[in-house]
Amino acid sequence: MTPVDAANNVLGQFWDLTLPVDPIAIAGKMGITVYYSDDLGDLSGFYDEEEKEILVHPHESSQHQRFSIAHELGHSVLGHGTSTRKRHAPSDFKERSANIFAESLLMPAIAVSTLVEQRKMTFDELCRAFDVSEQAMGIRLTELGLA
Repeated sequence: MTPVDAANNVLGQFWDLTLPVDPIAIAGKMGITVYYSDDLGDLSGFYDEEEKEILVHPHESSQHQRFSIAHELGHSVLGHGTSTRKRHAPSDFKERSANIFAESLLMPAIAVSTLVEQRKMTFDELCRAFDVSEQAMGIRLTELGLA
């Protein structure tokens, strides 16, 4: 299963169709608890498969925290096991897959397309509606062929 398919399956099961998508609520519905921890050092997030927990760095922006939570959910759903999310890590296959999952989860293609094509939302309005960074939205719009 691709990361996009996996994210769409999770959205289909656990998303309440409101924006922004709430990765903490989705994690809870999946039996995964999210905690904020000052003990992560240079890590943005950490998924502990055994404990079914996601730890997130509390001193990053809310958009970065949301992305980290969605990213760690990706590791869980994609079967990567316990994993960490470094702030500026080189991307390997698992990390890129978790990023694609996170983008697809936080910015569902149908919602982005509808808001761009039918509601004609501006870039800044999209960032606010999905509560994501400009960088994340730019990447998602490009991936969806909407940039």
